[in-house]
Amino acid sequence: MGMVEWHGSTGILSPTHQHVSGRFDVAASKGVLIRGICGAYSCNQSEVEFQNKARAYINVQFNAPRDFACQEDSYGIEWGGPSQGCTTVSQMTALDVLVAGITANP
Repeated sequence: MGMVEWHGSTGILSPTHQHVSGRFDVAASKGVLIRGICGAYSCNQSEVEFQNKARAYINVQFNAPRDFACQEDSYGIEWGGPSQGCTTVSQMTALDVLVAGITANP
């Protein structure tokens, strides 16, 4: 699977849960990816170019569930929206991207 398949035309991570329906590890992979990028962002304070690219990527992902996949105070797994229901997995995945957005934009 290439990076193009991971993202929609807007740069928002695709709903990976559709590839293997019902698998927690696949659905949560978006959160794990964002958490990893956030960790690399935090550890590479001297790499300004990397910091800028990582922050821009995190910001796209951070804004997506807030703008498109939110129903009141719950987030769907399909960040490009519209929200099609919220699950425990979608809430945990949203936490990863929301924390990353706060970390990258103190």
